[in-house]
Amino acid sequence: MARRLKQRLDNGEDPFDAFSQCQDHLLSVAHAHVERLVATAFREAIAGAPAPLRPVLTDLADLHVLGGLERDAAWFLTAGVMEGGKVRAIRNLTLELSAALAPLAEGLVDAFGIPDAVLGAPIAARSAR
Repeated sequence: MARRLKQRLDNGEDPFDAFSQCQDHLLSVAHAHVERLVATAFREAIAGAPAPLRPVLTDLADLHVLGGLERDAAWFLTAGVMEGGKVRAIRNLTLELSAALAPLAEGLVDAFGIPDAVLGAPIAARSAR
């Protein structure tokens, strides 16, 4: 990404135009950076959590990271960063973790303090399907 931007600038392109032409990659890099920050903060919070909570928090952190990988799988596949078998493994692990956490869902939602009015909103009912 940096090479694409530098090459355009070295070729005398207007900085705004060069930036605009590279914005898809810039957004991807920014998104990846935020995901890394979230994962790092999650891991630090887990390390400071009471020992009995760590396994569940670790599963939640893993589920979050796997969800991001699964969401961006098309990009990883087209960029040659990941193979189809890895994507299938991520999907299977996501399903496993979801099933393991399902019995704890009500308690987890309560722990996050999400108001019942929000949980009962029509959009919540549609997204849970």
